Amino acid sequence: MGLPYKESFWLDNDISVLPPLVGDAEADVVVVGGGVAGLSSAYFLKKAAPGLDIALLERRYAGSGASGRNAGALSPPYREWTRELVEQAGEQAARLCVSYYREAMEFVEAVSAGQAIPELERVDFMRAAFNDESWKDLQETAAYMETIGVPFRLLDAEEMQDQIAVPMKGGRLTGDQGVCNPFRWSQGFRRAVAGQGVRVYENTPVTHIELGNPVVLTTRDGWVRTPVIVLATNGFSEGFPFAKDFQTPTYTRAIATEVLTADQEDSLSWGRYQVVTAYEGGFWARYMPHRKQFIFGGSRLLGADPDAGIANFGGPGERMPLHEFDALYEGLFEYMVRLFPGLAGVTLDAAWGGPTSSTASGWPHIGPLPGHPNVILNLGHNARGLLHGSYSGRMIQGLALGRRYEDDVAEKVRRVITAIEPIAGSYR
Repeated sequence: MGLPYKESFWLDNDISVLPPLVGDAEADVVVVGGGVAGLSSAYFLKKAAPGLDIALLERRYAGSGASGRNAGALSPPYREWTRELVEQAGEQAARLCVSYYREAMEFVEAVSAGQAIPELERVDFMRAAFNDESWKDLQETAAYMETIGVPFRLLDAEEMQDQIAVPMKGGRLTGDQGVCNPFRWSQGFRRAVAGQGVRVYENTPVTHIELGNPVVLTTRDGWVRTPVIVLATNGFSEGFPFAKDFQTPTYTRAIATEVLTADQEDSLSWGRYQVVTAYEGGFWARYMPHRKQFIFGGSRLLGADPDAGIANFGGPGERMPLHEFDALYEGLFEYMVRLFPGLAGVTLDAAWGGPTSSTASGWPHIGPLPGHPNVILNLGHNARGLLHGSYSGRMIQGLALGRRYEDDVAEKVRRVITAIEPIAGSYR
């Protein structure tokens, strides 16, 4: 099959790229990485200390990495890891996290309104179960959700058939979620950050970081000296060895259909929630009614053979040309059709992918580099990272600027998620 490879389905002609940093410079704080985690870091640091001279260095442009090529799902991390959160942190701390991530959604909505960013709305998310084991686990997780005030509704097999028209054992519909165009969100967020007075430099890759006090960063055209850095490079951290112990590189890929016919739309029986994820294969699927297109992807996916098990496509530092992934994308298409047979005759509009990163616990790693308190790490945002990453800067104010700038609630949440132990078994 011919694969219409693109850098990202979401990219359009409305791309603006800010000028690079030329020559040498100094700053009070340097943020490395212009994805949503880096933008959030710069935003909240500038908000806490408006007089601070902050420089943000991005290797390409805002939204060119994982922040601009994901599903566009604004979903809190606790949606999948409620059990671990409640059992390890306790009910009170878990409720604090729920409240914090509701505020994160409100923050994204407020910035979007201020920057006139389109295609953002509140929707419900569906978590689907294809076998008895995952249906049991889904129900048990829902019980934990109930104790901490997360809105949800369980659907049995018959109710799921009415919703999606694909045989399943059951599902869980969860509120407090949203969807957006992630590329437009990234570009709009960058406008908000630059509007604060942060010096944003794009097409400015950092090639080396010399730790110390000050920290010296080497760029393509010079160096930058600073007393504090925030490293928010996520899937593009392989050039910085000191970050490798705090995240696991992964590789995500996705496909998007052409505009669906009326019959193809009817075959989905898609509800208003738009986004479906599942335990089996770690996939996500999103239908966009305004575009009449369906996107499907993930970082760990079952192959076309249901007995093949889970295959983790990609590895550390993987940089294969897209055309070498033909078999993997074809397997992804076959898997989509197996789950949603009404799409068997559909043609594809886009196929895309790229590096990202996650952590053993599924929660991002936010904290100082051991032995270097002036180096703040904001990494590992693959799992539900669009919402968390966009609000993660609130957690680093005290770490980067000192305790008097610390946000008490955000610091409590940071300590909670940092202490969560790795998830046993599969990546969920």
